[in-house]
Amino acid sequence: MTKKTIYCSHWQYTLHENLNKFIPHGFTSALVTVKELLDNACDAAEKDWKNGFVNIRFDNGVLEIENPGVISKEEFEVITDFSLRISDKYIKRSFVRGQIGHGLKIALMMGLSEDKEVRFDSGAYTYIITLNDRRARDPKEVLNVESKRCNLDTGTTTVTTRITDNHDEAQVVEDYILKYIALNPQISFKYNYRTFDRTVEIKKSDKVDIFSYDKYDFKEFAETYFQCNFSIEEFVRLFNIKKTKLNEVVEKCKGLDRLQKLYRIIRENSKRLVQPLLGKDGIEKRMEEVYGDTRLKSYKKVRLEGNSFAEIAFFSDDSPFVVAGINGSCMPSTSINLTDKFLYSSLKETVRALKIKDTVFFSYYSTSPDYSGTNKQWVRIYDQKVYNAIKRLCGKAPEKKESSKTPWLCKKEEYKAMARADSAIIASAKEKGFSPYIYLFIMECREIAESMVKRFGPITLRQLYYQLVSRNIITNAPRSYDNFKNHMANARETGLIEYDIFEDRSRHTIVPSALSRYTDVESYVRKCVERSLTTPTLDIWEDQPYHVEVWIEKDALVTLFSMVARKKQVPLFPSRGFTSLTKIEEARKRFREKIEQGKKVVLLYAGDLDPSGWGIYENICNKFRDEEGIELKRFALNPDQTTGLEPMPIKSTDSRHDAFRKKHPDIKGAYELDAMNPDELQRLTEEAIDDYFDPTLLPQGAMEEWRKKFDTIRKEILRRLEG
Repeated sequence: MTKKTIYCSHWQYTLHENLNKFIPHGFTSALVTVKELLDNACDAAEKDWKNGFVNIRFDNGVLEIENPGVISKEEFEVITDFSLRISDKYIKRSFVRGQIGHGLKIALMMGLSEDKEVRFDSGAYTYIITLNDRRARDPKEVLNVESKRCNLDTGTTTVTTRITDNHDEAQVVEDYILKYIALNPQISFKYNYRTFDRTVEIKKSDKVDIFSYDKYDFKEFAETYFQCNFSIEEFVRLFNIKKTKLNEVVEKCKGLDRLQKLYRIIRENSKRLVQPLLGKDGIEKRMEEVYGDTRLKSYKKVRLEGNSFAEIAFFSDDSPFVVAGINGSCMPSTSINLTDKFLYSSLKETVRALKIKDTVFFSYYSTSPDYSGTNKQWVRIYDQKVYNAIKRLCGKAPEKKESSKTPWLCKKEEYKAMARADSAIIASAKEKGFSPYIYLFIMECREIAESMVKRFGPITLRQLYYQLVSRNIITNAPRSYDNFKNHMANARETGLIEYDIFEDRSRHTIVPSALSRYTDVESYVRKCVERSLTTPTLDIWEDQPYHVEVWIEKDALVTLFSMVARKKQVPLFPSRGFTSLTKIEEARKRFREKIEQGKKVVLLYAGDLDPSGWGIYENICNKFRDEEGIELKRFALNPDQTTGLEPMPIKSTDSRHDAFRKKHPDIKGAYELDAMNPDELQRLTEEAIDDYFDPTLLPQGAMEEWRKKFDTIRKEILRRLEG
């Protein structure tokens, strides 16, 4: 008889498969964690709305958020106890921030894994929260909480946790934080030592809006609260009732046996909540604080049904994007749907359909935003006024296509002419399901890729892409790369290009090492001995005064750099974005050992010439700044090495944009290391290493004598093995 599995109700908040239901459309679990932590910090800051602040630090994937106010021990017990599952944000209709509910609990369960922890420094205590068992049947045993008293009570709460180890995801998190700051001009922020002053003063009420309930919704709301042992007085105080009438209303409500009467009494004595309008000036000033060169083009405030409204603004910007939020919490533009009986589309789809080429600021405040289903993945705004307002701001006439727009495939006409002159090309293209000019493009890609593979081994898609750009086959733009990537996928699926030409260095398969029991034992042992006795490579740096290492930003270029690194016998380290503190400390210990041996350490760095690539290098410099005997040198990609390379636009949303522009005012855009000619990149690497290698110090005679002695002993061992 099969034993029936007992499903625990709290697992809906602890298991990964259930937590995915709380991820809004367009979000990731990492962004949900960041969102919930920011929501809670800003809620605390708004309680002290005149002096409230939020201090954010995000570096190397680690997020630290400080806000005013102290979380008590009792409150921590509630946060970490999954037997208490009431979620205010699902049932309390007010202007409260956040649309997912169970903020800190969800943040903890999405952010925690077996090797991670979340730290809270609050009041005079430090709390370390770790994961015990996601599937624990006892809701009090899901998490472990270690608390210890500290000496300093700052009157603030600081939460620290690792969000991601992935550089690309870290960039997404940085962009999200900046958008979140832009959406809350009523709060003072400090982000990685940049200060964003409050640009508008508003007081947002967290009281419940009785006017957004009908009597049936209210009954469900009240029953939920009373089931959690709320007193009638505590319940009544949730609503926006005049202070002079509060005690009187509480007395009237005591002893009521019908919730309909309770609903009527509260409704008769409540005040409507004041809408927290951000205003045109406040939005414009904050966007200028965050994004610098943006210029307000148009602004519209839209009052909607009930106690809801939207504020929409268009800003001129070189790289248009959407800043969107619900009640001050930053949300993806894909998850906000504009809906009525004539219309159904996401905010992102609306922007695309109206061909808007400006940065869009969209702020929606409501006491009862409408969700789709139980997953909370969509927010629907049932009012076409929002769509009409956006349409009026951008103009009703659709934008005409630019006839002079440069096509992504530069050789398109040349390929077409070649196809017209050769019917065999048309037949081959038709057989594989491609248009003739795309077929010729793929064949040229294959030829270039195969020549690169012969020289450098398997390559990445991006390496081939930049070779096509440098040969003026395609333009250098996001649209070009997307088209190129899709055609390469189709080419491999149809057999025009071999799968093993390209490699994906970001994903690895771990294969167990095992030997067949049918293997001949004697033959296997003999081969093992022979392999172990292969003449070793002697250390050419042993008598050199320098210890040299090559650090590169991208894992995708490891194969290219490893050829030089092996030849020159230097360690190669791909940092994969911002280097983790663990790897920095490992390097520091390694460098100190070399310095103690009397050597000077040289760290050679190669990375993209863009805000992040330069920021990674400066971050490494800062980590080793106080260490004596360590020299750092960036040998690629530098501003004087961009000749012949096509620039990409620098994202104004990058938090390092302004500092990078100030440091390099003359460069035209961003340049990726992958775009450099592979031969040139290898040459630069060799030259950078050779600058620290003195061939006259190489003891050729002693090394040759060692090899001869090794070879003599090796031959004797193999002779005895054969005998």
